[in-house]
Amino acid sequence: MAEDPQPAAPAAAPTAAEGKTLRWQIGSSALQVLEHVYTMEPFPGLETRRDLARQLNVSARQVQVWFQNKRQRERKISKQMGLFSTPGLPDTPATTAAKAAASAGNSGGGAGSSSADGKAAGDGGGAAAPAGTEAVATT
Repeated sequence: MAEDPQPAAPAAAPTAAEGKTLRWQIGSSALQVLEHVYTMEPFPGLETRRDLARQLNVSARQVQVWFQNKRQRERKISKQMGLFSTPGLPDTPATTAAKAAASAGNSGGGAGSSSADGKAAGDGGGAAAPAGTEAVATT
């Protein structure tokens, strides 16, 4: 009872027939289109993403992920350059916190620094103003 040996499968990239999705290899023409749209609109809407997907013969989700990755790369480059924010993109909560920390550090020290509980140093949490001064309520 000799069994026929199965030929070994070549070590190639996975195919869709095997149930695995292939990575999107972005061609230079598709990349030019995506980059052009990004310069005009870094946050494209659903219709724009659908139009791009049809034009590039990919899914709208793939286009969405490309834009997300592109924005993240831009933020990373800006951070490496020492910038707090990326021109053309809104600030992330982390960027806003970094700006606040930097401005507090540049304010001259003690009175502007904050403690672990989030209250500013010297803020008695509602303490009365020293004698001879007038307390001003802020809103």
